[in-house]
Amino acid sequence: MKICSSKLFEDLQAEFRQATNLKANEQRINTNEQITKNKLESTLKMTKIEEESKTKKQINDNTQELRRKQEEAKYYENTCTFEKKRIENETLLNKEKSVRDA
Repeated sequence: MKICSSKLFEDLQAEFRQATNLKANEQRINTNEQITKNKLESTLKMTKIEEESKTKKQINDNTQELRRKQEEAKYYENTCTFEKKRIENETLLNKEKSVRDA
């Protein structure tokens, strides 16, 4: 079939071009949505990894701080025990000296 009018030819092709453009636009939108989804998933995964790393570091720091405080408490407990014994011995010696001097 031969179409002599260019306007008629354009009108006949308009529906095909519009459908092709619509399909291309839908594909572009779907591609952009997939790219956005992939970026969000990647960002979420990286954020999760970073947060897990921060959590592990915080747990490690807290564990070390707890150990340090426990060692410090034990040191002070030993110091207090030693000082108590020293005072008891000194008191006992003073009592014995008082008895001998009396």
